Amino acid sequence: MKKLLMLAALVSLAGCAANPLNKGAERVEIMTALKEVRKCTYVGDVMGSQGNRFSGTFTANENLMLGARNAIKNDAARLGANAVLIQQQQNAQHELGGGTVNSTLIGKAYRCEG
Repeated sequence: MKKLLMLAALVSLAGCAANPLNKGAERVEIMTALKEVRKCTYVGDVMGSQGNRFSGTFTANENLMLGARNAIKNDAARLGANAVLIQQQQNAQHELGGGTVNSTLIGKAYRCEG
């Protein structure tokens, strides 16, 4: 029983940290205006999310947003993109009136020259 409690504690603490940024994803730029990617090549749809009903309760809002941002940049980098145009941002609230438990970013990945 003691080992099970320790495992549960470790799992809940792991939910507190933001998703890490993978190697190469640091070069992906986040864009918010269509004009910024007009001369770029579209490579695919991407999404990044952090948190859920359980882990989001123990994760700071800042880490939820940073984790979602890192996840969408990781997704874009896997496609060979260097830019993401954010199209939608969603923040889910805990159904019992608590704070934010999930942050999700949805966008389109582009490969831009220069």
